[in-house]
Amino acid sequence: MSVNNTNNLRNTVIVIVLATGIGFGVSITAYFIICEDCGPLSQIFFDNDVSLEIICSNDPTCRSLDNSTEIDGYNFTPIGQEKINLLKELVRQPIIQNALNLSNEKDSHISDDVRIQIYIQREKEWINSKELTPLMKSIIHNDVSDSLRDNLIIQSDNFDNVTFGEHILTNVYGGNVAISVKTDNYDQSRDDWWQQAFYDKDGRPFARQCEFDSSAEIFSEDLIIKIKDNESGEFIGILNSATPCDVLYKPSIP
Repeated sequence: MSVNNTNNLRNTVIVIVLATGIGFGVSITAYFIICEDCGPLSQIFFDNDVSLEIICSNDPTCRSLDNSTEIDGYNFTPIGQEKINLLKELVRQPIIQNALNLSNEKDSHISDDVRIQIYIQREKEWINSKELTPLMKSIIHNDVSDSLRDNLIIQSDNFDNVTFGEHILTNVYGGNVAISVKTDNYDQSRDDWWQQAFYDKDGRPFARQCEFDSSAEIFSEDLIIKIKDNESGEFIGILNSATPCDVLYKPSIP
C-alpha cells in the first residue's frame, strides 16, 4: 500500500471515529438537557417517548409533585397557573402565529449547513456588537416585539395585574423572531430551556428554577411555552417569558 493510500485510510478512520464520538456526545447532551432535574441514571437512559413526569416519578432526586396543584408535571402556584393560561392565549394571537410561520418558511428554504452558518454569524454579531445593528433593530423594533412589550403587564380576571419581565419569541430553529428587550444572544437553540421545550413531544409548559435574568434584570422563574399552529397543530416556535419568582411553590432564590 502506498504512503498516500495509508494516509487516506488513516484520515478516514479518524473522521469516522470523531463523527461517532460527536454523535454520541450530542445524544447524551440532549438526554441531560431534557431531564436536567433528574438523577444520572434517568438522564442517561432517558427515552424521548417516555414523559419527563414518568421518568422523574421513579427518581428520588427529582422535584416532588403536588397533584392538587399540578399542571403538566410542575407544581404551579395559582398565579403561575394564571400566567400559563394568559401566555397560551398570547401565542394564539394572529400577529404571533403569522410571524412564526413566515420566519419558519423563510429559513426552511435554506439548507441546514447554510442556515447553521448564518445563525453562527448572527450570533457573533449579536454578542460582539456594542451598538444596535440592523439585524438587532429588525428584531427588537417590529410589530410583534411591540405587541410583546404591550403584554408585559396583562390584566387578569383572578388577579389585578399579571406581570412579566421579558418575552422571547423564537422560531423552530431557535432564532429570535421578536423580543421585548435585547437578549444576551440571538440563537436560543443551545440553551437548556429551549432544548427541553423542543424535545418534549407533548409540548408541556414548564418553569425554570428561580435565578437572576440578566436581560430582564429580575430574579425570574422563566415560563416556557411550546407554540403550535392554530390550524394545523404543528410546532412553530417557543416563547420564554421571564416572570417574578411566584409561579412555583417554594422557589429558591440564590
